[in-house]
Amino acid sequence: MRINEVEEGVWRLANDGCEQFFGTQREALVMSRKLSYAQTVQALATRLASDIDVAADLFSVYWDRGYGSGETAITDEDVASLGITAADITAMITVMEQLGNFASGADVTSADYDATINKIRTDA
Repeated sequence: MRINEVEEGVWRLANDGCEQFFGTQREALVMSRKLSYAQTVQALATRLASDIDVAADLFSVYWDRGYGSGETAITDEDVASLGITAADITAMITVMEQLGNFASGADVTSADYDATINKIRTDA
């Protein structure tokens, strides 16, 4: 976004090929902040939608491949090199299930999902 005075008392806000004109620089700055905020909200919605889709796929794969139980179950030994346990994976599967429930309007079970996510995540 770019703001500039195009003539005395006329401020132009240019954003992705769109132009808006304002009577004061302050009005243009306020609109610029609003647009920046809205773009951040859009970006978050896009990331959330993508993550919800991936979570649904991972949830299905977990059960379809028998990773939860039986001879193909994920064990502590399988994931030890990642610094997590099979129980951590199972807890994260529950988070994914609840995320899907939240997104679809189904009932969500209250729990400390942050603790699960924080334990398994790879960033600081």
